Amino acid sequence: MKKDNKETEKKQLTTPSTSDWVACKDKMPPNDSLCIIYRSRLKAVDYAYYNKGFEFPYTLFGKDKKEGKYKNVTYWQSLPKPPRL
Repeated sequence: MKKDNKETEKKQLTTPSTSDWVACKDKMPPNDSLCIIYRSRLKAVDYAYYNKGFEFPYTLFGKDKKEGKYKNVTYWQSLPKPPRL
């Protein structure tokens, strides 16, 4: 694969498409819902639970349990419907 193609592919994976994403400044997800989030500072896509009082909290389990909230969330979108089995 050419270098240009790799750069384009990387950009597509790290830049949200404007068609499915909702800017947090315009509208927040429904309360008590799971959604996909985009964190602009890290250029990362993740999924999170939205709670109006705590915004996007997270809990990491394992050796070092940690709680907090996702920062720099600029876009979100609803989870897709699950596949039919």
